[in-house]
Amino acid sequence: MRRMITQFKSVFLLIAAIGLCAAPAKAATYTAVASGNFSSTTTWQGGVAPGVMVSGDQIVIPVGISVNLDQNLSLAASSTLQVVGSLTASGKQYISLTASAISGTGIITVDSFATSFSNGFTYTGNLTTRAMANLNANFATSANITVNETLYLNGGVLNLGSSTFTLGNNTTIVVNGGTMTIGSATLNLTNTYNVRYEGSSASAGLELSGSGLTDVEINPGMNNNVTLNSDLDMKGTLTLTSGELILNSNDLSFSGNGQISATGSGTINTTTNSDIEIMTSNGPGGGLRFSAGANTVDDFTVNINTANEYVKIEGDLNVAGTLSLQKGMLDVQGNTLTLNTGAAISGGSKTSYVITGNGGRLAIDMMGGSSTTYHIGTANNYAPCIITGNSGSTQTKLSAGVNADVMAMGSTGGDVSATQPVVDATWFLEAAASGTISANLEFWWDSNMEVNAFDRTKAYISHYTNGSWDTEASAAASMTSNGMYKITRSNVTSFSPFAVFDENTAVSVENIANNTIKVAIHPNPATDVLTVEYDADQPVQADIYSINGSKVQSAQLTNNKNTIDVSSLNTGMYFIRLNGEGVNATQRFIKK
Repeated sequence: MRRMITQFKSVFLLIAAIGLCAAPAKAATYTAVASGNFSSTTTWQGGVAPGVMVSGDQIVIPVGISVNLDQNLSLAASSTLQVVGSLTASGKQYISLTASAISGTGIITVDSFATSFSNGFTYTGNLTTRAMANLNANFATSANITVNETLYLNGGVLNLGSSTFTLGNNTTIVVNGGTMTIGSATLNLTNTYNVRYEGSSASAGLELSGSGLTDVEINPGMNNNVTLNSDLDMKGTLTLTSGELILNSNDLSFSGNGQISATGSGTINTTTNSDIEIMTSNGPGGGLRFSAGANTVDDFTVNINTANEYVKIEGDLNVAGTLSLQKGMLDVQGNTLTLNTGAAISGGSKTSYVITGNGGRLAIDMMGGSSTTYHIGTANNYAPCIITGNSGSTQTKLSAGVNADVMAMGSTGGDVSATQPVVDATWFLEAAASGTISANLEFWWDSNMEVNAFDRTKAYISHYTNGSWDTEASAAASMTSNGMYKITRSNVTSFSPFAVFDENTAVSVENIANNTIKVAIHPNPATDVLTVEYDADQPVQADIYSINGSKVQSAQLTNNKNTIDVSSLNTGMYFIRLNGEGVNATQRFIKK
């Protein structure tokens, strides 16, 4: 394809040189008198055939004559081609017109057609070509023109005049410095076709207006851009190869089988007057890459027809209007999705929420006396939180995210959820402003997120603060209307990681117990042997965990054998968890 463009450009340059050097000698006229090959002398009156390059001469193919174009034909310097019969290429032959004219009512069928003229096209017949390369052309008459594979807009303006211009199925329009104007023409873009921008900045025009538009590639080069002048609805694949797609207050939507290619380095530049809609049959594949800086959309809609599919965004994004979560997930991939003041969320459910991932956040205004639902979750689970600002609390932009797993040190350390009874999620909250901050928190989870015999009847929200997970009075979780469970914590004045524990969770706590039998351990600190005393005859299981939540030792104890050799443990803090009939306790001890 690129070779064809180079070939056309070489022809243009050569013809221009011929036009400048040609002497204004008497013009020749070549009239076909018999059907046959273009290069054959028997085809032409007088037994002289036109050459490959014609300058200032006239070629005439009368009615009833069929000429087989078996060579390339370039016309320049006021040459004319009149076809009343037919001129048909036998292979890859092209016709190139530069400062020349074409007329007639016949049939022209060639592999390629290169144009660079401002007037003189009075042809009203049928012109069919595989590829057309345009530097400047004015089709002033009502010809029927069909391009079946590639239309190159290489420069200048392709003025369709009053012609009927049709793109064949799966044709590609390549925009590289040129534009197209319709005039009073009929432009048929109902067949499937694609558009590719390359080589320079462009202002999108008629090429994006057809109902058959399928794939679009943005590839104008680094530091260049393509600016929309109307809404763009992608039913095929949008490929952001290079440069920037500027929405220019227009909407970008994906519908049907619309896709986003994962390849390339191009970005999207958007403002508050543009909407983005993902309304596809399946997940759109790659991510929406936004340009660096504060990109803002008006409304952002996610409505993917297939369950458990999602769209990814790459780069921070603000929403000024409504974030509409109808079906399918929105994966922010570690970026921040911010709802501007006055923006709203509609929808939100187990089948449509914001996947925040590692470091991703959904940021919304928190105001005293009002509640906001953060429809967030992990890749596998919906885990929303409801944040209610208490009266008198400072208004702030509060961001929330949720990760799978619970780490011993909030966001680092061992995975506590691998061994401890917890809800397998950590909520991360952060306020943008300082001042008087006070809020009530409500976290939701599904039963499949409960691990290691988590007891939801004796649960609480733990806050990782001052270097450890804290404890609260336990309570029974409530069931929500959609079958999830929830629990609250009131009057929170600082934000950092939060998780949901039960009273048997052993993570940096002094003692969490629910015993009908008294339990004691000594000595504490211990050097070699730890003695466990409990007032019962039944055996108990003793498990020792490190500070990061990893199980390091186990033993079966009875009142007759109640010591544990801890001499092999490294110096530090540990937790011992006891489980048995009437015994369910966790205590901390120090190994010297």
